[in-house]
Amino acid sequence: MKRGVVASLLLAACLAGPALAADRYLVDASLWLDGELAGTPTVIVEAGEPASLERMGEPNFRLTVMVEPISDSMMPQDILWLHITVEQYGDEGWEELVDSMLGAREGELTSLSVVEEGQEPTRESASLFLQAQTSRLLPAEYQN
Repeated sequence: MKRGVVASLLLAACLAGPALAADRYLVDASLWLDGELAGTPTVIVEAGEPASLERMGEPNFRLTVMVEPISDSMMPQDILWLHITVEQYGDEGWEELVDSMLGAREGELTSLSVVEEGQEPTRESASLFLQAQTSRLLPAEYQN
């Protein structure tokens, strides 16, 4: 009976191991809405798990980010997928402004914008302009 218990504990530890060792990322962003800086949110995200941040005030927004490392051996290891959703609270509740996926290189700025057709995507001209930089955290940087 003891072997069965030990084997079960070892199996549970093996299954839990990858979840405990999941990569975590720091996402530093700057968000402009209608040409005005709405905020500079910073989010810590576990790989494959979405994380959200809400800011109520003027202007208000909710930013949801999910980071997925690209598991293609032909791609550089520092390339990530960023799933980004930005919502704004209005009369009908949370309204989605953008839901997009970006390819990004760790440590480099990437941007996303919503503009009228033919318009140059700048902070001032876009109805939504987001810049983000993603960095992998070392385990010592996020342990309790």
